[in-house]
Amino acid sequence: MYHPNPPADPPALIEALAVWGWAVEPACVAAHSAESFERRRALAEESFTAEQRRRVLELVAAETPVPEAAQKAGVTLHQVYGRANWDAEFAEALDEAAWSLCVLGQEHPQCSTPSGYRGNERGSASRPPCRGTGCREWRRGMAQQERAAAV
Repeated sequence: MYHPNPPADPPALIEALAVWGWAVEPACVAAHSAESFERRRALAEESFTAEQRRRVLELVAAETPVPEAAQKAGVTLHQVYGRANWDAEFAEALDEAAWSLCVLGQEHPQCSTPSGYRGNERGSASRPPCRGTGCREWRRGMAQQERAAAV
């Protein structure tokens, strides 16, 4: 039998498989989950190597936007941000490097604000949208609030 959409959390998975007529021991699910986790981490290491991570960080620190840095390092943007979601050390290094992308400057009052993130591409004092760490953190927080409000 094939379960079309198995749940990720082990107790729910055991219950779902039992409904489908499978007898599953919790220890088996835990062992499989640990093995699967290790395999996914090994694949992540293989597909986004330490050298590629170092290259992305160097490029971003040299004011290369993250999507372009990822492409030059031979990885996808999803790999970069996906790695930053579970690798705290890489996330911290990426945030530190991304301050170089701040168009206003870290100390500017508009840094980490909606107007800083959006930029001002018209008028006499035009500037591009900011993608530095402060503005990205502001946008990330706003996106989380928007998703929470939609639920």
